[in-house]
Amino acid sequence: MLKNKRYAGYYTYKGTETKGGMPAIISEELFNKVQELMSKKEKAPARAKAVDEKYILSSMTKCGYCGRTVIGVSGTSKTGKRYYYYRCSSQNHKIKCELKSNRKDELEDLVVKKTLELLTPERIEDISKQVVDLCKRERENKSGLKALEISLNNKKNEERNLLEALKAGKAQAILLEELDKIDS
Repeated sequence: MLKNKRYAGYYTYKGTETKGGMPAIISEELFNKVQELMSKKEKAPARAKAVDEKYILSSMTKCGYCGRTVIGVSGTSKTGKRYYYYRCSSQNHKIKCELKSNRKDELEDLVVKKTLELLTPERIEDISKQVVDLCKRERENKSGLKALEISLNNKKNEERNLLEALKAGKAQAILLEELDKIDS
């Protein structure tokens, strides 16, 4: 919408642009100013950082020094080469932290390597058993929950019936009947 020249009164038909071909909603000067501002924002250094790169450790890694989240960032050298790395998010808040920036590929490779070392066949089997047990417990809890929901609905119906009986003036007879049930 902000790049549409029609708002400044330009009409385009089959590739031919006609100035004043339609009523302008904004001045050409304002339109050009908006284009200039948008162009500057597109070239802003912070905007392009780390957009195309996937950081697999983001949001699940904490700094060992200060406990803040470790985030993925990138930078460009004087030669134009882009570098990707992880750093403590405290740097975004101008807080001092001892954690140095770590190259993305080196850190991710180390984490994958250590994870594979930990995932022995025995541990994988243990994890799978725990997952199966957890699924069973959840299924049992859901069936228990269903029973509780049914019981709650029954109690609500009983309550509704008692209120209707009170309204109808039959409360004494129903109370005596309920007391007989409890006694038996």
